[in-house]
Parts: sequence; structure tokens; C-alpha cells
Amino acid sequence: MAADGPPRAPLAELLVSLARRAQQAIRGLFVERGTVAYVPRFRSADDLANHYYRAAWYLPRHSHCRQVTMWTTHQLGASGALRCPPAMAPPRRTPGHIELVADGMEFLRQLLRAEVVLVWRAGRWAKAIRALRRLGIRIVNVDTDCAGGREYVHYALLLWQELTPESQRETTDRLQRDRFAALASELQSPPRERAWVFGTGPSLHKAFEHDFSDGLRIVCNSIVASPKLLDHIRPHFLAAADVVSHFGVSLYAARFREELCQALAGGELRCVTTHALGTLLLAHHPELRDKIVTLGYRGSETSNDLLADFRAPAMESVLNSFMLPLAATFAREVVLVGCDGKSSSDDNEDFWPHSREAHYHDLVDSGHACHPTFDPIRQRDGYRKYDDDVRRSIAAGRARGIAYFLLYPSHLPALRDLPPLAD
Repeated sequence: MAADGPPRAPLAELLVSLARRAQQAIRGLFVERGTVAYVPRFRSADDLANHYYRAAWYLPRHSHCRQVTMWTTHQLGASGALRCPPAMAPPRRTPGHIELVADGMEFLRQLLRAEVVLVWRAGRWAKAIRALRRLGIRIVNVDTDCAGGREYVHYALLLWQELTPESQRETTDRLQRDRFAALASELQSPPRERAWVFGTGPSLHKAFEHDFSDGLRIVCNSIVASPKLLDHIRPHFLAAADVVSHFGVSLYAARFREELCQALAGGELRCVTTHALGTLLLAHHPELRDKIVTLGYRGSETSNDLLADFRAPAMESVLNSFMLPLAATFAREVVLVGCDGKSSSDDNEDFWPHSREAHYHDLVDSGHACHPTFDPIRQRDGYRKYDDDVRRSIAAGRARGIAYFLLYPSHLPALRDLPPLAD
């Protein structure tokens, strides 16, 4: 096998490094904050619509997102020729900051000043991507057909991770930590011994048989589909952080957000999510600013006290990342309700069975159509990871003296042996 060439001498490596830094410094003089460009050129209306309407949601007009440029031969005409894909939610308002450019030289000018470049078809652009990166250009893969690309994650993080300045991210984290501490002080007066944690499994319908007023109440995302359940449970926190079902572009996600806004409009309910997803939600719904609690991630280690360390564990599902840490922060006894897991007898639709009251069953396919690589990745080992994370979370809580109980039996191996709550 032929060698790649003699190893570089330290001086040669230094000169190459300096040259690249000089290139990046020169580029830095021309970059305009808040600008995004897509590559390669869009040659079909379907490809353009696929990403135009994603940009309308993930890249809204914002102080950190001023212009999005797409190179294409297609234009948005008065006839509405560029139609929103049928499974995708149309934008709430016309995204006037998204510019369609036909002239190649004009697009090149926009590309070279872009703060972030999004590659919507990654396969044939490997060499060009390497060249752009050598210039110091930030590249993000948003190819919806790239099996390992995880566009649904990359898109959801753009506004926060790629476009929000680090100083602003630090300010947001500090302000949110202070808000959570103040809210916790209110909720702990008087102190609460018990926390109720509600999943969306089929057994959730039995919740109407119980009174939950003796503890802190934390519910899982799509419970907002049932005003009756919300009225009965009267939750303090709702956890939502699924980049497809809650913060994606599908009709399912749009329905969830619509009903989330309605649920948050009155009362004491707060939505808990990540800084990235909260920033995206607030860009579209600034009226929710006082109703959203956001925090960052701390890695995969468990958390049982968000007041001591205001970071969520990066684990599989909101149960492990937000709901169990919240419960352990406030109470020494945690009762799980509707955390059924996969069933050997019921239909495990959309990964596992859901309560009829707390799921948008008729819209599930819209999420899969909009994010085609999501479910195959989740099906590979998502359930095993979820079970492992539940087991670790409960073990860590027990080590700190927290007791865990089930209100109804669960199929999840990590929960099967939990004792039932005594009457």
C-alpha cells in the first residue's frame, strides 16, 4: 500500500496551521451574524419545499436569525406553486427572511458571508464541505435522507447552538436557574413528601379513580391532548423535549404545540424543556416566556437535585432527563402512573402503546413522513437504552433515600419489581 507521503516536520505543520488561521481570520471579517445558506442548489420544487418549510419553523426571523438563503431556479409565486408538504405544518406567518436566489454569483456572495451553511444533500458534497470547513465555515448536515445524519436533531439545535452567541447562552442559563430556584421555593412551601409522575401509557385512563392533590404533579408531554385529564391532575410541571413529536415540523408536533399553548394559558402549569427547544418555542410564542423553564444537559450521569446542579441528564426519554430529576428534587417518595412500557399483548403503535386520551393517534404517521430516518434509529436500541436509563435513575435515587412506587403495573423490566403504592 502506498504511503500518503512523508510526515510533516513541526515547522511545516506550524505554517499550515498559521495559514488556516489566517484564512479563518480573513473570513471572519466578512461573516454576517444571523445569516444561513443552504447547499447545494435546489433543482426541484419538492426538494425546495421540503427544506423551505423546515426553515420556516426551525429558523424563524429572530435577533439571531436575520436571513436564510436558498439557491434555486424556483420562486414563490402568487399562485402558491411551492406547496407545503402534506404531512408538514404550514408556517403561522409568511417567512419573509427566507430568500430564494437564482443567480449563482449572488448566491456565492451570500454563501461566503453566511455564519452557518446547511448541507441538505450530503453525499456528493464531501470535497466541497471539507473546503468550506478549511475556511472556518460552520457546516451542519440537514439531509433528511441521510440514514445517520439525524436531521431532526441538527435542525432543532440550529437557533440555540449555532446562531445564539455564547454570552447569550450563558445569560439564559443563569436567568433560568434563578427562575427555577424562585419557583421551587414557592412549590416547597409547605414541603412536599410525595411526587406523582405521569406517563402516557394505556393505564393512564384509570387516573380519574384517584386523587393526586397530596403531592407535586409532573406530567408527560401529550397529556395536553386531554383537558379532562389536565383538569383532574392539575399538574405543576409538564415535560416535553422530543425533537420529532414536540418540536418537529409535522402536523402531530403542530397540534401538540397548539394544545400546549392552550394548557399553559392559565393556572400554575410550567413546561420544562431544554434551552435549545425552549428558545425555538419562544421564538414563535413569546407570550409563553413566563411559562417555560429551560435547562441544559450535564452528560449521561443521573440527577436527583436540580437546585444543586441545574442541568438535566442526557438520557433516553423525558422521564429520565426531566421528570424523575424534578420529582427527586422536591420529594422523598415518587409514584409513577401510566409508565406502561411495551406490551406483549397490546398494539405497540408508535414504539409503545399510548392512552387514547393522551396521544394524537391519527397524526402519528405525519411525524414519520417528515422525519423518515427517526424511527429506524429509535427502533434499533431505543427501548433498551430507555430501560437502562430508568434502572440507573431509580438506583441513584434510592441511594439518596428516595422511595419509588407504581400506581399500576408496568411491562418495563426496570419497573416491574417496584412495589405498588399502598392504599
